Amino acid sequence: MNDNFRLRWTEIAQQYSAKNAICAGHRKITYESLFRRAVEYTNGLLIRTFNQQCIAVQVEDPIEHIAALLGILLSGNYYHSISLQSVDSLNTFLDSFNCSCLISDSSSSISERLSIQLLNPKSLQSSRLPKINYPTILPTTSFCLFTTSGTTGQPKQIIHSHQSVLTDTYRQLTANNINADDRIDLLFSLEFSASLACIFPALLSGATLVVYDLKKEGILSLPTFWEQNSITFSSLSVSTFRLVLKSNTNFKDLANLRLVSIGAEPVLPTDIISFQERFPVNTVLQVAYATTETRTISEHKIRIDTPVSDSLYSVGKPVPGRTVLIQDETGRLLPANQVGEIIIQAHYIPSIYQNQPAATQQAFELLPDKKIQYATGDLGFLDTEGNLYWSGRKDFVVKINGQKVSLIQVEYELKQENSVLHAAVFYDTTNPKRSLLKAYVSVDSSFDLPTLKQSLAQRLPEIMLPDRYYLVESLPLTKTGKIDRMQLAANQESDFIIDPVFTFEKGSPDFVQLIKSVWQQELSLTTDISDYDDFFHDLGGDSLLAQSCLVELEKQIDRKLPIHAPYSYTTPKSLAYYITGYMSQFQVQCIPLNQIISNRKQAYFIPSLPGNRRMYRWIEHNLNKDFNLYYIHYEPFNYKGELIPFSNLAQQIAQAISNPAESILVGFSFGGMMAYQVALSIEQMQKSSLHQLVLLDTPLYRKMTFFESVQKDLYRLKKKVFVKSVKPANWQASWFRVISRYRNRFTNQSSQSVIDNQSINWRDSCLVAVHQYTRTMHVHLTLGCPIMLFKANDSSHFQHSIRPDFNWQPYTIAGFEEYILEAYHGQLLNSTNSHFIGKTLYNLLSKHVR
Repeated sequence: MNDNFRLRWTEIAQQYSAKNAICAGHRKITYESLFRRAVEYTNGLLIRTFNQQCIAVQVEDPIEHIAALLGILLSGNYYHSISLQSVDSLNTFLDSFNCSCLISDSSSSISERLSIQLLNPKSLQSSRLPKINYPTILPTTSFCLFTTSGTTGQPKQIIHSHQSVLTDTYRQLTANNINADDRIDLLFSLEFSASLACIFPALLSGATLVVYDLKKEGILSLPTFWEQNSITFSSLSVSTFRLVLKSNTNFKDLANLRLVSIGAEPVLPTDIISFQERFPVNTVLQVAYATTETRTISEHKIRIDTPVSDSLYSVGKPVPGRTVLIQDETGRLLPANQVGEIIIQAHYIPSIYQNQPAATQQAFELLPDKKIQYATGDLGFLDTEGNLYWSGRKDFVVKINGQKVSLIQVEYELKQENSVLHAAVFYDTTNPKRSLLKAYVSVDSSFDLPTLKQSLAQRLPEIMLPDRYYLVESLPLTKTGKIDRMQLAANQESDFIIDPVFTFEKGSPDFVQLIKSVWQQELSLTTDISDYDDFFHDLGGDSLLAQSCLVELEKQIDRKLPIHAPYSYTTPKSLAYYITGYMSQFQVQCIPLNQIISNRKQAYFIPSLPGNRRMYRWIEHNLNKDFNLYYIHYEPFNYKGELIPFSNLAQQIAQAISNPAESILVGFSFGGMMAYQVALSIEQMQKSSLHQLVLLDTPLYRKMTFFESVQKDLYRLKKKVFVKSVKPANWQASWFRVISRYRNRFTNQSSQSVIDNQSINWRDSCLVAVHQYTRTMHVHLTLGCPIMLFKANDSSHFQHSIRPDFNWQPYTIAGFEEYILEAYHGQLLNSTNSHFIGKTLYNLLSKHVR
């Protein structure tokens, strides 16, 4: 086989032409078809004369996304995978990476607003492949671009060359005996460099790459995925592996699984013991240590019968081509068993951070023998046998669930609060259940913990929010005046504070005490948990722990629960109500979100998708103390899998709402349309009208007529012909977009009224329901209650099939208010907007009843 990527890929595609190259859900693509699709991307890029430039890829379908990556590499360019973003942030993002082109399947309205060229996959021709004059690709030609430390300010950009990626890929093929019989899973996002260890070992050996969306399907479903797809090689983080081990799966039945590779975090003795006790004899556990800058640094393999020793808990010995040294702060090499900074020396790895000379000078050095020396910033030591042990970060950057978090950045944001005088953050890894991010704060008399949390949530990603808060009179200092973090770590767990709670009379729901017990066990809590006011994340929970708690609950009640339950119902009481209704097969539930007190006005929240996680939390925060809050859960399919008619479902919800005259109904997107139908049903049932209907970026869901579509397309055509633009019009892409759009319009789309709930995940089934409902519902009757509309100023989300028509005023005889918020549809309920909406609704409910 040839070591050159283009030649190697061509040989593999020809040798295994009829074999499946990639599987993603029910979709598959052979090597021959994948090769042809990749070449179509290559043609598209070469026609546009892109060469050795950064091409960004923003394509949701993983098979299409990977085909684009291959096409980019064949064309002599390098790729950068990115996630879906708004147009404005996308322009800023792409400019910072000097991207020349974006491959995206987003709406066509984006292309008119981007500052770079856009290549839509639908515009690529599927015809006989022409002979291509490929540009020359050298070993030093750029292959891909990834970013590091995205949660700690401006990300650092790393560009790997062909030689860098392929050297590590071919090493993996040899070390792990990867061949065409393997089925290798891809669990990582394509934005992460860890995806390199899955995609190219598979596609450059003739193996099958099997893509699985852990966020969508849930970590606990992973063993079933392994078994059903005959996975032979799986790569995942230590945290994910640890949670998988909590399931009741009989791993010894996974006869095909020969290698499980884990990394991103240190392993614990319990991880190794559980593996050796529960996995089949033919399965090998590989523990690896890697960075975005270098890829694999060290690894070692553990078998079922590997003798237990201290080296089992290391991250292995350096792989071929990597030299590992340990240095102190002066650059002096340290002997075995002394902790210092981990230094890597290797050929071919990147030598700079793009556009960041200061960071480059601090981390990289070119040695006389042409090797690159990279200072990782990680602390560790080598034992006498050369095994490497990872001990943490030297620059107060820690890894939480595989993501880097800057403790200094968290401290800085804490100290921006007026009520916080001093702050220090410590990452405690000694907790037997999970590591905890602890914040120690010295505050004044105006300090309010819920306010602090809400403010931080507006500025920091969720992974950087502290798990515990401790109040201290002052921060302990060392003799040199620096914060004494060791003394902070000595604080007792009982000292930490939680949100102030009300003293409620204890009820007796069947599951409340069980849920509290599971949370206390899994989150290592020693304090009492409030029924309504303690949210799972505020207590230190995260996505992994949510699924861990779900496993424990299922064991206790001996019943499978939907994977979305712990995300949607995040207080003990709301989760208990949901479980009760779920086990009783209720189609509709009004789940209390706080202590229900008589003679108070009520707010009911309807989700945008049935069963979707609650997105209204910051709105609820403003209403929680003075009003009764309910979350409406509804199941669109009955127990036979048949779709319940929209009007019938709305009537069931209407019957569940007590005292409508003192109630408001709040719905976002499609949830607003459901809220309108419920309000209509309430009036038709001769109940009194609602106090207020509140719609959050909900259009009238009116389909665009054929004439309107043609008119819009003619207007765009006129703009391209007569309006001068810096960039030439892409007529080919425009033509294919129009063809695709009208083909969809004239295609007969039969309604799907029955769904197999066992073969489709909850989110997809909800989308099926919403799609069917929006095809038949109409807004034509006037309500007797007032309507309040909060609308995003960017309506580009609604294009082509649905009019961006928000004119609700004619459909109420009792008054209409409209607020325009700075956002696009997906960001309408960000923290800032939610706070404004919550305050507005508070003032509304505080008024006298009409």
